Formats: sequence, C-alpha cells, structure tokens
Amino acid sequence: MPSDAVCDGFDFEGWALRAASVRGLSHRHAGTARQDAYAVRYAAETDRLVLIVCDGVGSGVLSHIAADVASTFLADELIDCDLGDDPNLWTGIFADASAAVCVRARQVLGRSDAEIDDVRAVMATTAVAVVVSAVTQPGPWEVCYAAVGDSSLWTARHHASDEAFEGWTPILGGKINDGEFASNRTSALPLWVDSPVRAEHFELDGEMLLLLCTDGVGDAFLGGAGPVAIELGSAWSSPPTPLNFAAHVSFGRRSLLDDRTGIALWSPGG
Repeated sequence: MPSDAVCDGFDFEGWALRAASVRGLSHRHAGTARQDAYAVRYAAETDRLVLIVCDGVGSGVLSHIAADVASTFLADELIDCDLGDDPNLWTGIFADASAAVCVRARQVLGRSDAEIDDVRAVMATTAVAVVVSAVTQPGPWEVCYAAVGDSSLWTARHHASDEAFEGWTPILGGKINDGEFASNRTSALPLWVDSPVRAEHFELDGEMLLLLCTDGVGDAFLGGAGPVAIELGSAWSSPPTPLNFAAHVSFGRRSLLDDRTGIALWSPGG
C-alpha cells in the first residue's frame, strides 16, 4: 500500500520544484490506499523536465497501482523521446501507458485474457503530463502538455518581494461541466485503442509558477478565484520547504475529502 504522504523538492539553475501527494480524509477514514501518484524526471542530455500527476479512479480498488504504473511509464517515456511535430505522438504514448496498466492488471488478477473492461473494473487512472524544454537556457521556455481526465494545470506570477498575489490563470480544465452542474465523470487510462490525445503548447516566462494537480486540489480553486486558490498563491509567492508544501497541499476544506497531489515549478527570475 502507498505511504500516507510523500513529498520531494529540488532547486537548480534558478528553478525550484516542490511535489507532494497526501492521502485524503475519505481514504484515511476507510483505511484504504492513497490512489494519487506523481513522477518527476530531468535529463541533462535532452535538457528537459518532465512532470506527471495521476489520480487513480476511486471506483477501482486497485487504482493506486494504475496511478503508479502510468506516472512512472509516462515520465520514463517522455524524458528522452523525440517530441517532434507528429500529431499522433502523444496518442501513441498514452496508448502505450494504457497497455502498461493492462499488463500490470493482468499480472495482479492472474488473468492473461483480461480485457480493458475487466481492467477498468479494478484499476484506472487519470494522467496529466507536462514537458518543459531547454530548462537551462534563457527563457521563455516552451511547455508541452497533454492529459486524460480531470486533473488541472495552472500558472501564476510569483515575486521575490512581498507583492500581492496577482491570481491564477487556468491552462487545463478540471471537472467536465454539463451545463449547470459539474460532473464527476472522467476519462481514464486504460483508454480505448481509438482514443486520441492531443498535446498543447504555451510559453512559461520568468518569475512564473506552474502548478499541475489532481482534483483534490484543483476542485478547491473555483476557477482560480476561490479562497483556497488565493491563499495558496500567496503562500507560494516563493518556494516553501518540501514539508511545508505538503502541508499546504493537505489543506482542510469541507466536502473536499479526496487525495491531494500537486507539483509546483517556479521558473527563474527575469
């Protein structure tokens, strides 16, 4: 079973990274596993930083395994592959991650003939992948991202001084919204063979904060204007210690009982 909480942090070349995953109150109460996972990779050969966040689907009792498999696979695959301009590249990478989840599920179930429906009945996971290129070069830096499911991606301006927090900019969605109500329905790995995954790009400037997180954190942001979003933005005007970052991620909020996972990346100053 995954540990109750895990956190990491490192600083290099002006960058600061903090990551944490904390078991939510619902899983603590039930005595069940934390189903979120994350992975971080850096390779000097490609001068590339890869960030992955996965949220195991709660209906699968073994979804923590799917999240761990998918996060590790995507990080290892993206760290040195040729991203190029192939529009089908990310579809293929996520399809391979789906296959890796299926292989692990068949091993756990002891059923080599288990189909995707059988796998999804016991384990599935969302995934958001972020690649930051040429990180040791002067900015701005290209960020490429793709996702399956309802995790989210945000940017904000950070300052070395104590200037007021300027707010979050949503880059990647969150819950599916069907008109008036937010839905808990989400797509997940393993995907169907014909499910396309499209990557998007944007530029990250100096003194910017990039945050990718599961819905345990993102749902509290309320589009970036909620009190939790504002409080965290202010607390992260400069990088906290890894343990303090984990404490921030595990904020208390009524009705938000899910696991909490986030990776925050502070770019070098301008």
